[in-house]
Amino acid sequence: MVDQISKEKIERWFPFIVLVSIFIFLYIFFSKIHPIVIFDQDDWDYISNYRKPFPLWGAWNPTRVLPEILMPLAGYFAAYIVTPLVGDYVLAVTITSALIVAFGISSYYLIFKVFLTETWNINCIQIILVSLFFILAHFGLFRSLNENNAYMFWANDLTCYYFYLIPSLINAGLVLYLMKTKNFFACFQTMSNLKKGTIGLMFYLALFSNLFSSGILGVYCIVKLVISRNTSNWQEVKFYRIIFGLWIFVLLFEANGKDAAKVGGAYSYLHLPLGDTFSAFLGLARTMDWSYVGLLVICLVGSIWVYKCVKLHDEVENTYKTIMSEISFCLILMFIFLLLLCAKVTPSYAGRGDVTFGFFFYVLLLIFNAGSYLLRRTSNANILLPFVLLVFVVIGTNPCSPFKESNYSPYECMAVSRNFISQARESEGKGQHIFVLKVPKGSADLNWPHPPSYFGNILARTLSAHGLVKHKIKINVQVDPEMNKIFYK
Repeated sequence: MVDQISKEKIERWFPFIVLVSIFIFLYIFFSKIHPIVIFDQDDWDYISNYRKPFPLWGAWNPTRVLPEILMPLAGYFAAYIVTPLVGDYVLAVTITSALIVAFGISSYYLIFKVFLTETWNINCIQIILVSLFFILAHFGLFRSLNENNAYMFWANDLTCYYFYLIPSLINAGLVLYLMKTKNFFACFQTMSNLKKGTIGLMFYLALFSNLFSSGILGVYCIVKLVISRNTSNWQEVKFYRIIFGLWIFVLLFEANGKDAAKVGGAYSYLHLPLGDTFSAFLGLARTMDWSYVGLLVICLVGSIWVYKCVKLHDEVENTYKTIMSEISFCLILMFIFLLLLCAKVTPSYAGRGDVTFGFFFYVLLLIFNAGSYLLRRTSNANILLPFVLLVFVVIGTNPCSPFKESNYSPYECMAVSRNFISQARESEGKGQHIFVLKVPKGSADLNWPHPPSYFGNILARTLSAHGLVKHKIKINVQVDPEMNKIFYK
């Protein structure tokens, strides 16, 4: 009796403790170990640049509703809630962004855990271990270099965390939610109006976020429509048609944006640089760690072998066949979609982990469903769990193979951004409403990440909006190579 009560307590509290531990680790990772820092022009621009929460025809980013409302909300929270507590605006932005990213990844872990529970019905410890392996794989999949290793939760700068990673996590989470629900429309009908509205909002924000990210949900809807073409459940089909139709609307709307016209104008649809795009993708794929790849291939091949050997025709076999087929088709379509989109936008994008998140999400989903099937079907698979845990932890935490940083060195970026604020406050203290801001020398063409043509107006707007200066100011930017010697080691 006592043992039974203890077991129930463990099963009730252990998953919660693991979830909280994951959140704390992720917060430390993105705020201390590899901090997310406000630094370049895009960061200073979008952190205070509000937009209306619906698509805007002909705008710079017509359909990027989610990132362009979440990022300025985070900016205002950092400026007026966190900054008074920590006394440092730059640090406050890092803390706020780390909390948001940690929450997003923790929620992603949680929905994957629920997906495993409802799909494969394996025991509590197995579910938690497989879910942990799933998250660790996002960190270790590309960790094969001596330095600057990519990982799936990496983004190019502060802006890209909001514009790429968070939308990808939401779209992937919705796909997992749909996969775990046998009949989503029937389930949706039984929900309270508040829950219906919340889920509807999540689908809206997921689709109107980022083309690279919304493709995760879009291709899943295509696969469901193809697989369900002969089904009698017309309401379910209607739901996927609506989501697919909205996604096509997003594609057309975004294609008529100013950013799309500027970036994609160099490549016509009939002469896309598919070769260069594929080469960029291969460059990323070649960095995959072969220890991970070997384990993942073993899981996939092993599950297929067990499936062929088992002659049962039960629910487990039907689930395996259905889910593996769906994910395989999604994987193929996602690759084609990303290849074409990157070729149209910028071929080098295909070599970025935050852009190709959707493809590798389906890769990992395919493999971890194969592993879960093995655990469900044969107890001998449990023998490998300790070894798999060892490999995943060692590769994922290897200090001799450091991860790539966003932008440059994060603490150098922090120092530069703090210096910009100090220059503005010092000039304001002298009664100057127009002053010259010195910035480090950047790229040869535009002086990126702080181009003189635009950065002054953007920085002035953000400093004023976030209460970092008392009055509106005008900033003229001057490139000063001496700042490179001071801040860049």
